[in-house]
Amino acid sequence: MKKIFLLISLVTTIVVVRAEGGRYGNLKWELKDSVLTINGEGNMPVKNQSSIPWQKDKIRSRIKKVNISEGVTGIGEEAFYDCSSLTSVTIPNSVTYIGKAAFSHCGKLIHINIPSGIKSIEGYTFQYCNSLVNIHIPDQITSIGKRGFYGCSSLSTINIPSSIKKIDEEAFFGCTSLSAVYISDLKDWCNILFGIGGSNPLIYAHNLYLNNKKITNLEIPESVSTIRFVSFLGCSMHSVTIPNSVTNIEGYAFQHCSNLTSVTIPNSVTNIGMFAFANCKSLSSIIIPNGITRITRGMFAVCTGLTSVSIPNSVATIESYAFSGCKNLQTIILSSSLVAIEEEAFAFCDRLSSIMIPLGVKRIDTNAFLGCTALNEFLYPIGSDFSKVKVNPFTKRRAYDPTSFSLTSTTASSRSNSDTNSATTSRTAATQPSTPTTKPISTTPTIPAKLPECRIDYSKPENIYHSSSIRLCYSVDSELSDNQEIEFLIDGTPVEPKTLSQQKGVRPVQCTEVELDNMPTIANHVTKVSIRIVDKRSRISWSEKSIALKYQSVHKPTLHVFAVGVNKYKAKGFDELRYAEKDACDFSKTIIDIADKNMYERVDTTVILGSRVNRSYILEQLMKLEGRVKSNDIVMLFFSGHGKVENDKSYFITSDAEYVIQGLATRDIVDQIELMKKRSNIFVFMDACHSGATKTTERTKGNAKPITLAESEVVGYYSCAEKEESVEDDILKNGVFTYALINSLRGKVANEGQITIRELDEAVRKWVSDRTKGKQSPTLDYRGSDYVLFYKKK
Repeated sequence: MKKIFLLISLVTTIVVVRAEGGRYGNLKWELKDSVLTINGEGNMPVKNQSSIPWQKDKIRSRIKKVNISEGVTGIGEEAFYDCSSLTSVTIPNSVTYIGKAAFSHCGKLIHINIPSGIKSIEGYTFQYCNSLVNIHIPDQITSIGKRGFYGCSSLSTINIPSSIKKIDEEAFFGCTSLSAVYISDLKDWCNILFGIGGSNPLIYAHNLYLNNKKITNLEIPESVSTIRFVSFLGCSMHSVTIPNSVTNIEGYAFQHCSNLTSVTIPNSVTNIGMFAFANCKSLSSIIIPNGITRITRGMFAVCTGLTSVSIPNSVATIESYAFSGCKNLQTIILSSSLVAIEEEAFAFCDRLSSIMIPLGVKRIDTNAFLGCTALNEFLYPIGSDFSKVKVNPFTKRRAYDPTSFSLTSTTASSRSNSDTNSATTSRTAATQPSTPTTKPISTTPTIPAKLPECRIDYSKPENIYHSSSIRLCYSVDSELSDNQEIEFLIDGTPVEPKTLSQQKGVRPVQCTEVELDNMPTIANHVTKVSIRIVDKRSRISWSEKSIALKYQSVHKPTLHVFAVGVNKYKAKGFDELRYAEKDACDFSKTIIDIADKNMYERVDTTVILGSRVNRSYILEQLMKLEGRVKSNDIVMLFFSGHGKVENDKSYFITSDAEYVIQGLATRDIVDQIELMKKRSNIFVFMDACHSGATKTTERTKGNAKPITLAESEVVGYYSCAEKEESVEDDILKNGVFTYALINSLRGKVANEGQITIRELDEAVRKWVSDRTKGKQSPTLDYRGSDYVLFYKKK
């Protein structure tokens, strides 16, 4: 019996080591002991991947090493695409061409030499080679094609030789471990980085080295005219000087540059894109150039180091979230040319104690100063009505005479308290007017007996409107003098109308039809539309007439589903999971299936799995999601994988992290959704060990109601308590929490017609506790009143 057994074993061994091979064009190939050897002279034929003989599934997966002999002059497109076990490649100097995607998706490739005869790295060549740590780019390389190193998440350093003149878009996108970029010429590098003669390469290196010396204070050369989208995202620079040649700074250009303390922006800059300096938490001062006409959305959001800002007179609009979350901002001098302050422009500026509204401001959105808990004084010009602007109950609203005030800033200590009932009261605040030279005009004047009277001739069934503009007909019973005018108001804020037509009526003056823009588009919001006659000199008004109109949107909110799952890990001590990626897919499909299409315009889904689950890529996708989210939308974030608490911080472990702290911190998620949550309802579901250590913000009030009508908030639902572990189940083929979550959603909605947050928690918590015998306790981080999460699908 032993002899027979040995014979069988020998035969088996011979079968394993049997070589395979053949011809491919003019070349010979042989695979033996996991080593692929290619001999001959000439190029590999340029054909698609399926025509390459060693690309058959059973052969490709066994290749661990490739040796290419002298005489081979070219490597064809997709030659070694998805050779998942390939770790090293030896290429001779006779090779002068490597085709597109030649080594794409070789996830275990750690060593490759680029021969001296290669002049360019073609597009996609090393895409998703996520084990590639180092690669030397020879001096003769002149260009790197689109996505040349895309997704090389382990690449830590890279040299850019002076020979390179062009790097195409996304060449290094997703290189999340890239800590250093070495360059030899700053001007040439900036020409590449900012797309002069090429496209933005999207290199997110925290550290830039010029001739091996780290650059902390960057002076951008004069050759640059535009600082491109996300060019310095997350950089470690301390200061940046922008030359006069620059006219445009695109969106997100310096976002998350947490070490950046100062930026010099010349007056040549006429546009700064949205979120350009958002989350620059060390930025202590900024001079906004005079050519800027608008402070774009989120431009300085969460810049917690800012204490004072002066808005130049060129600025007409401060867009939504512009300074939101600048919790240390104390002084703000507004532009005399300012016309509009949009939603949450100064939200949660905790130390802002006073604000003076210039005369020209026509519109301030209701929540422009939301959460400004220290705001003691709100100053506005006599004749303006900003009563709908929400401020604290204790905030004093004061009217001032703009002819007697100048918009200058003083400190509280330099002023004495006087006449607490007048507009000249001393303030501890940000913008301080100088002492008036004339007595303030009375706000309760004596009106002559006979003055023109106006009326609104507007009728519409149920007084409903559906867009941000309406048509309004009005008339006046007698002629207006040269010093009198009609003023139009939306919720108390004056607006400029557009005259559409005039028709003779039965009254002495024509009946006029106008169009009013900037009507609030908030679900079921009742808007007060008013007209009144105003004296141009004193701004005294009379004969005010109003109507109430209710907004009903013809557009439905979008439901955004953002799901992340990862099974395999680089970090030591984290076993491979079986169902985390399936969890993400199943959750996404469940939400799509149960979402009531009558409630939502569409369901927008983003699913990130496997090797793509790296910190940088997730944050980039969240940033893009933020750009898609509109008012009243619903956002559901789902994460499934390993979790860990280290140094009192909670982390979701990403596929590329070698250490826990290289994963996705809870703080990362909170920062990225900081602005998104202001206009949408956000749910964070996390199926990971210790996920109960994650905390979110409670904001909800009110009784059970559809989520589309709820106030903006973040609700967190986690698979286990802080000191517990989450469990996978081979029978369920899901994480226990995920299985309970998706089945509770499907069952409750299908059987009972709706499910509230509390009902979902009760069902999931009981089921998980029973299944794990009390070892896993789902945690709901939400203390608001209950409301409907999903309705029955119609």
